[in-house]
Amino acid sequence: MTEAHQQVPGDNPAYFCGPTPPNQQLFEIEEFIIAPNPPEIDHRFFGYLRGIAPDVPNLNDTSLRISIQKGDEETRDYEDKLVKWHQIIIRHNSQYGHELKPGQIEILADYVIFGWFVETDNYTFTAEAKLPDGRVLFCFQSSIFLKGEN
Repeated sequence: MTEAHQQVPGDNPAYFCGPTPPNQQLFEIEEFIIAPNPPEIDHRFFGYLRGIAPDVPNLNDTSLRISIQKGDEETRDYEDKLVKWHQIIIRHNSQYGHELKPGQIEILADYVIFGWFVETDNYTFTAEAKLPDGRVLFCFQSSIFLKGEN
């Protein structure tokens, strides 16, 4: 298996991606879980990412870009500071909040993919977190077949 196709540790369909090799990404991923795996249309799914965040300047200003591509169509990107995503909660030292701090952290998210928005096809989802200076905290993606109502 090449580095470009190295699976992210845990129960998930994700692989590391992007131009930064996994061993050079700054967030040390210990486990990434998606439940259910794979996500199902019209059912809540959960993401759990546990790892070690680096002690670097402006960590709390990290941006998260979620990209979605249906089949061979144009990719749609959604980007904001990681701490501003309403679907995401960060746990540091057993305390829940919206602040990204160095050390052992857990990032928890939940979401529902509504079937009436989805056309049946293969979808590629990419999550890329970057510091303001452009260094990559993590980048992973997965391809999932979704059966929609359209």
